[in-house]
Amino acid sequence: MPTKPASNRRELVFIASLVALFVLFCLLPIGLELARNYLAEVRAQRLLAHAKTLIRHDGLPLTPSEMDRFVPNPPANQNAAPVYDQIMTIMTQHPKWRALQPGVYWAVFDWLAPSLPRTVFFYLSNRPANNALILQTAQQYMQNTALLIPLLEKATSRPYCKFPRNWRHSYSLTFPEYYMMRDLNTLLVLRAYLFNRQDKPLEALHQIELGAKMSQHLGSDPVDIAFQMQSSLDTLLHCAWLRIVESHPNDPKVLAYAAKVSRMLEPPPNLNYYLAGSTLTTESIDELIKKEGPARVLRALDPIGNTSSHPSGDSFDSFVTEVWNRLGERSPSSTFTRSQAERMIGLELLYLHRLYQINRVYAKDPYRNYLAIHQLEATTAQAAKKAPRDYFLISFDASPFSFDSSPNTSFSSNLLQLQTYRTQRQLLLYLLKYRLQNHQFPNNLQGLPLNEVIDPFTDRPMRYQKTHQGGFILASPGARALNPSSAESEIVVRFPFQS
Repeated sequence: MPTKPASNRRELVFIASLVALFVLFCLLPIGLELARNYLAEVRAQRLLAHAKTLIRHDGLPLTPSEMDRFVPNPPANQNAAPVYDQIMTIMTQHPKWRALQPGVYWAVFDWLAPSLPRTVFFYLSNRPANNALILQTAQQYMQNTALLIPLLEKATSRPYCKFPRNWRHSYSLTFPEYYMMRDLNTLLVLRAYLFNRQDKPLEALHQIELGAKMSQHLGSDPVDIAFQMQSSLDTLLHCAWLRIVESHPNDPKVLAYAAKVSRMLEPPPNLNYYLAGSTLTTESIDELIKKEGPARVLRALDPIGNTSSHPSGDSFDSFVTEVWNRLGERSPSSTFTRSQAERMIGLELLYLHRLYQINRVYAKDPYRNYLAIHQLEATTAQAAKKAPRDYFLISFDASPFSFDSSPNTSFSSNLLQLQTYRTQRQLLLYLLKYRLQNHQFPNNLQGLPLNEVIDPFTDRPMRYQKTHQGGFILASPGARALNPSSAESEIVVRFPFQS
């Protein structure tokens, strides 16, 4: 018979074993969660490190010093930025000019309406009572702002433009110069309109030349919004160029000067240049997370700001935080972990790397460039549906590089549009010169080299048709060729104009 102490020991061992099994059973999920989190952190770190290696191999900047090497400082006497700063100072000292601008926009809009695409935006107030009042306001605005033109001539005579940027905080940069340039561009188009009314087409074209040079300066900033704004400026200048040329079609001097100005409205040769700002901003967000914690990035990305006037009524939870929480169907935003942040940033950099590779491979083939980017956007959008938080930075990014429901807004589509404008300008000049020599327009475009008649949106010859009125139509389907559901209109040049 076993002794009583031995029996007690067996009972204690049995109880201890049960307790140990219970504790192990309770701790096992915690251990598995810790192991899963650890593996997630390792995978996220590897993804981020791999993405940064690829970006550096592409030659894109990830630090402010790398950005400075990417865009070196020009000589002071060749940098137009200080002159634009002078112009901006003068414009801010004359707030009454703002009151005249609605009438200015109406004058420009009325002039360019036959050739304006629907996407060109105007901040228009109620239309003035009559055209005479619009014209009076436009002339008054032109007279009041005349002191800006000598400075603008000086700025555009300089070959470089580099605005001072604190790239260390690139995620919070603002670009007030761009909106100033937009207003200057509208002023130049207005001056072109008034000169053209006075039958001074060469002076009118000179305004377009100044605008083209200023647009090139704007486009020299290595950020995506710079190309976006440059595209908007060039669209307006292109439409004004058409109106001037098509209202003076028989003047060889006008056609010769127009050809020179047209060459200044060339689209940027390399879209990868504008990826620099995106890669640097993404890395800046990563540094911010390391310094201040993952949740800080949500407030840093907030375009509205953390104010009590926010629709949420909460000064802490920003618009971006709300979007983040809805994507994960949970709150609060503290659920945003370091490994999630690293994965989100790594995927953004990989996306930018893939864009870089597409732009490099198809640098001379804009049509296939668009198709490849459109495919990348579609694939990324599908992945984002399955893991919305992982792709949060890509899908929320306001950059035209990122995918959305309307791919017409992408960089590649903007580039195709600018290239279509260039082709149509070249063809218009050819057709007008042909008529001067032969007293009629040709029946087709077969006499021209193929590369000069290709429609970038279709990769086929531009549609050309003679009209019964003795004119012609040049037409491109535009974004509809690649996206039938697009709300964009065709890109059409008619001669003579049909208002």
